[in-house]
Parts: sequence; structure tokens; C-alpha cells
Amino acid sequence: MDNSVYDLLKLVFISSAAEEISVVPLSRNLDILWRRSYDFLARNKIALLVWSILREKFPGPINSSETFNDIKKEYIISHILNSRYQEEAFLILSSFMREGINAIPLKSLFLAEKLYQNIASRGISVDSDFLIKEKDRIKANKVLENIGYKRCPIVEPSAFEWADSYFKEKFPPIDLHWDITMGGRNNERIEGLWGGTQLLDRGGVVYYEFMPEELLLYLTTNFSNSTISRQLRYLCDILRLVSITKDSIDWERLLIKAKKWRLLGSFYAVFNLAFNLDLANFPRLITKRISLPLRQKLLINMLVNKRHIFSPALSTRIIDRFFSNFIFEAIVSENIRDYLNLLKRLFYPSLNFSQFFLIKRIGRGVIKVSGFVFHDRFTRFKAPNKYCKNSDLGYN
Repeated sequence: MDNSVYDLLKLVFISSAAEEISVVPLSRNLDILWRRSYDFLARNKIALLVWSILREKFPGPINSSETFNDIKKEYIISHILNSRYQEEAFLILSSFMREGINAIPLKSLFLAEKLYQNIASRGISVDSDFLIKEKDRIKANKVLENIGYKRCPIVEPSAFEWADSYFKEKFPPIDLHWDITMGGRNNERIEGLWGGTQLLDRGGVVYYEFMPEELLLYLTTNFSNSTISRQLRYLCDILRLVSITKDSIDWERLLIKAKKWRLLGSFYAVFNLAFNLDLANFPRLITKRISLPLRQKLLINMLVNKRHIFSPALSTRIIDRFFSNFIFEAIVSENIRDYLNLLKRLFYPSLNFSQFFLIKRIGRGVIKVSGFVFHDRFTRFKAPNKYCKNSDLGYN
């Protein structure tokens, strides 16, 4: 792969990197780096966020160059659509507020606004995620139904349920989470995350958001829960968060939280990858202070590495297609019992995870056989709006 991608990412996330490209005029260098890197950036869905940071750092060359005209058009479209989706998100949050449901917006346009100061910077929102408390699950279902949303069937084993999905015509789907990972409930982690929030009031719409340390731990967990094809995007979010909040992060306290909440594996995976990519904007001491068994580090390096992201092979596509939802559980497994539970879930999914009668049209990871629909046991299914019938959407 062309080194231009590395050079551009270093320029964006490592402040001293600006000196490295000053051999020729900055504007010319930016044009060259962008042209050579654009296909890769677009494929990994990070073109808009990289451009946003470049525009922040080098407004003159970026705004005056015609090289960036296409990404400017993409930005305008993203901003128009996300503005509409933001209004819908505020409707949901205000509806929750009236019913006494505490909610934390996750990712999508809320994360874009926090990290890049613009709702369009992470692209067009394809879904909206909110963290609620599990005790509010049924109440939240009624709230969403009252504003036109339909709930789609859950295909996870009941012991691993961690989110409900809702759909509404002409809007991105909604995921209501009561945990940040499907890897088994951890009450100390959930309570700790809620304890690290602050209340916001946006024109009368009240909701919570994570403090920097809790947001960083959430993003590292989200990284490990994602497919390999999305990992670079989430890594960019993490690096951006570190760059704008590093003065308010207590790294020692953060590592203690990660250990207590059983997130050390995902924490190590992210920061070790950043060092391997030479994109680390934090002290090397951080990864050295993470104490993990050698077998766990070897497994992490096998699942999360530079080659998977920059030179995806058949093995990468197989992991993405079949095993992406198990990467987090494999990364955070600490003992033989954890590995046995992972294997049990992998090869012996519960009935409601592998078979149900609800969806007529074949979707991603779904095979229709004589009226039965078998869910691919390794891939979380999320049905598009038109695939759901009203009769399929009630609580069981």
C-alpha cells in the first residue's frame, strides 16, 4: 500500500508530523497525499473525519484547493441528512426525558459533534445508539412505539441480550443498549459507566454523556466489538478523543477501571495497534503497564493487527463474516472457564438464536428453508425496516 496513507494519518493525529512534509509547499503536499490516499480512506469510511481534522489544522490550503471539492460535496450531503436525523434523536431524548428514562447517546452524530465539532464529520448516520438502564427497557419500548417506531425480533440468546432494535420509515434504525457489549453482563461495569457521566441540557432536551475516561473505555470496547473493516474508523475516533482530552485523563485511574470492568484486553488491543501503526499520541508506558497473560496477548495480536486493516486477506473476510461478534469475548477472556464459555456459545447457540419464523425476505446472514429462517450463528442480524411485520415486533 502507498505510504501516503500513513503520512496523512500521522499528519492528522501526530501534531509534530506537520514538520515532516514541509520539504515542498504544504498545499501541494496535502493535495498529493489526499489524491493518493482517498480510495483507502473512503473504503474505510474515514475520509470525512480525516478531512475535518485537516481543515481544522490547515484551513487555508484545504479551503483554497480544488482537490477537496468532492469531499466538500459529501460533507454538505452528510450535514443536511444528519441535521434531520438529529432532530429525530432529540425527539427521542425529549420523549425519554418526559417518562423519566435516563439515556446516553452513543456514536453516530453525537460522537461526531463531540470529537470533530460537527455532526457531519463521521458521515451519514446509518443508525442511532442509546444506552439506557435495563429496568427502563419496557418503558422505552412504549415511548418509541408512541412516536412511530417498530421493534424487530431479537436473535441473541436471552443470556446475551444487550440491545433492542427499532425501525421507522425514512429514519436510521435505533438500537437501545443496556450494556456496551454482548459478552455477558457485568453489573460493576454498567454501574461504573453510569457513574462517569455528566448531565447536558440542549435547549430543554436533557440527556447524559460520558466523561472522557468512560468514553475512552466505551470506544475501546466498541472497537473490539466491531468488524475488522470498521476498526480503523473507531481507532481514529479514539486517537481524536485522546488528542482533545489527554489533559483530563488520569491514565492510572483509567487502567484500574479497565481491570475492574474486565476491559483490559480491548484496551490493550486498541493501544497496541496504535503503536504498531506508529499513530500513538499517548505515552508508550500505557501498554507496558497492562498486565495480561502471554496467551491473551498472542491472541489479541492475531485478531487485531496492522495486516488485517491495511492488507485484508481471505482470513480477514472470514473473521468479519462469521466471527466478528466473538472477537471481544476472545480478547477479554482471562481463564479456561471464559474460553470454554466462548466455545460453548460458538458451537451450541440457543434455539431462539439459530431459528425463528419471522422474517420472510432473505437478508444478510439469513437462509430461508421451507418456512424456517435460520440465523447465521456467528453474525448479528439487523433487519431493514421493510423486512419487519407489525406482528413480528411485540415483546415476547
